[in-house]
Amino acid sequence: APAPLSAAQLRRAHVEALLAQGEPPPPAAELRQSGGYEALHDIVHDPRVAPGTRARALGAMAELDDARGIAELHDVLNAPDSSPLFVRTALFGLARAQGAAAVPDVAARLDSPDTTIRIAAAEALGQIGGPDARDALQKQLDAEIDPDVRAALQRALAKAAP
Repeated sequence: APAPLSAAQLRRAHVEALLAQGEPPPPAAELRQSGGYEALHDIVHDPRVAPGTRARALGAMAELDDARGIAELHDVLNAPDSSPLFVRTALFGLARAQGAAAVPDVAARLDSPDTTIRIAAAEALGQIGGPDARDALQKQLDAEIDPDVRAALQRALAKAAP
């Protein structure tokens, strides 16, 4: 018979089950009761876990009021080898968790060579809104040549409250 699971393993399994339910992220209170940051961190960094589940765990870090999760989202943005899926997740997570304070970090990704990251940054800035987000979107729209990114920038500008 297999060895019984430890308390930490049980908490992680419960968090994985919550994440398997898809979007939106599980409520912060439920995540905290089920292992919180530690369980999410273990899932994000376990290469045996499917990339989609790992990305949902990363995004769920934004729901917690835990500086370690916010730092991890920033680490993903700053790591040169982060997958576009993880960068996209980190952009939306920071937008949710930090609002206007995330504008400089999110806007910096408007210069990414990857169009999916530029589109995600535009969408995240549109969600944040406010004058700084609008300024960053307009500046990028003036310089952007990719039609898909331009369309995302225009949608984000229309969505972003002044």
